[in-house]
Amino acid sequence: MKSTFEATEAPYPRNEDEVTAAALLRHLTVAAQVAWAMQWETFEKYYDAAKDPALRDLWMASISLSVSDFTGVFLLRALIEHAPIAVADQVARDLWLVWEDGGAVGEWLWEYLDEYGINGDEITEAVTAAVK
Repeated sequence: MKSTFEATEAPYPRNEDEVTAAALLRHLTVAAQVAWAMQWETFEKYYDAAKDPALRDLWMASISLSVSDFTGVFLLRALIEHAPIAVADQVARDLWLVWEDGGAVGEWLWEYLDEYGINGDEITEAVTAAVK
């Protein structure tokens, strides 16, 4: 979801040349605030609408999104503060490239699970069973 503010004040980088740690940080900070505001807006509607399941799902998704975006903000801020800016910018570009690829997210998650000794198949099976 893009707000007018997000689109004008903190746009998502359109190409690799636009990606810096600072640019990605600005974008994620606005996105996190949009999700945070939506979380509270849907919370009020969720309880006012007799616990409508669709609003509850939107509320839960907005909580997850605001926390995830905040995590990115927190880590990028730490990276900018503690690493040389060239390193922070390269990490931001690498992250942006993974996002733009789309499929790489799932591939990298699978590799990370394997590296940590966690069975990705078991997780997938549990999720599949839970949503049936």
